[in-house]
Amino acid sequence: MRRVLWALAMAAVTAAPVRAGAPGGRPALLVGPEIAIPVPGIDVGRDQLGIDAGIVVDATVYRHVRVGFDLMYHYWPTDAAYKAAIDHFLYSEFLTAIDGAHYAFSAIQASPHVRFESSVGGGAWGWAQIGPGLYVVNHNLAPADWSGGWLQVLGPGMERTSPVFGIHLGVGLDGQPGPHTVLGVDATLHILPVEGDEDLVFGSSPGMVHIPGFTALTLGAHVLFGR
Repeated sequence: MRRVLWALAMAAVTAAPVRAGAPGGRPALLVGPEIAIPVPGIDVGRDQLGIDAGIVVDATVYRHVRVGFDLMYHYWPTDAAYKAAIDHFLYSEFLTAIDGAHYAFSAIQASPHVRFESSVGGGAWGWAQIGPGLYVVNHNLAPADWSGGWLQVLGPGMERTSPVFGIHLGVGLDGQPGPHTVLGVDATLHILPVEGDEDLVFGSSPGMVHIPGFTALTLGAHVLFGR
């Protein structure tokens, strides 16, 4: 499934011809920074402040359809339930657990998107987008330390980083204060699948313990410059 989503999005980005300019005199090509904050809830915790920051590239391919690319850094604090699931995995695999009451991890996202937009009046327009993405996850876990213990685990420990293919869904509202500038706000849902088994997508095999999937809702703002 993840390969199919990735192939469809890449086909949209690379094969779609430019048929018409952006409506309302907006630039056909837009590039600029995005910053967002993960909202506590789902798998995001309340005890730490997270951040999302990066660059968005967006281009018109049809009158109300745009394609683009997101390159983002994420720092996501987790809630107690997600930390407990990580601790369960670590203890099952390595007889260890996270040293501390809280847990957060980071990820680099590189992903295409397809965006559908429509005017909402007053020179503003709304949009919705979808895209699969590569998330290079840094689990932010040091090697296990069994010094002073009565038992040690032989063999390789957990990888500090791992590539994960996820999906992101977004909605937003944009306006154009100038001929070459677009300002907007957005909400994005990032869905990372269960890790540890190539056959897993968004579920888990019975009787097996894996790194749990993660879902985060972020609220952000962006300023894009174009021509």
